Amino acid sequence: MNSYTLSDKAIEDFIGKLKEGGLWLNTVSFKVNPHQKFIIIKGTGGSGFDLDNDYYENIREHLEYANFSWLTTFYRKLNCNLETTITVNETGDFVSENDILSLSFNIQVDQRGTLKSLVYSKLRNFLLLKEFITHVTFKGTNSRFVALNVNLECDIKKINKLLSSDKPINKTILEQWVAAIDLIEDRYKGSKHICCEVPVLNGRLEYKNTKDDIAIKVFINEA
Repeated sequence: MNSYTLSDKAIEDFIGKLKEGGLWLNTVSFKVNPHQKFIIIKGTGGSGFDLDNDYYENIREHLEYANFSWLTTFYRKLNCNLETTITVNETGDFVSENDILSLSFNIQVDQRGTLKSLVYSKLRNFLLLKEFITHVTFKGTNSRFVALNVNLECDIKKINKLLSSDKPINKTILEQWVAAIDLIEDRYKGSKHICCEVPVLNGRLEYKNTKDDIAIKVFINEA
């Protein structure tokens, strides 16, 4: 079995679980972890329904389409954790495939690495998709960045072509991200809690418009 794709058996097992519970889906979620080499498919909806074969065939076809049109490409090309949830309509069609898909990619920061090194290793491939990136969230603790989330709103057909092309990275945008991340790292030196959302506009990391949150940990004394 190709570890980069959902096998026919995995899809059949998912369909079997749906039939077993009589689940009428509202959403299907995908969680991909390329490092531990697993994909979780989660269906959510009402249970106990008696649904016809056409419904299950629609689900099967959309899973196969998702697998080969974008899921496998993201897995191979971007090589980081991915989560997305897709709305399913009453006939078993995945609504977002005909519209815009919301994606969230989680990237861990190596203890010996820096945010700048991530731009050249992990983030450079995302810059092929710069027109679809909405924002990046940086997270950390005790002055150290530990993870970031890259969030996209994308057209699946366009994004698949971009990731499969030999189009070079826009060097101006790459340099702007490096410069912005330098400023972000400098801004949070000495911070105990880091969670900042930085919007992306026309492919540029708009660090001047950062949104922060604050958090405190409170220990509750037992009586």
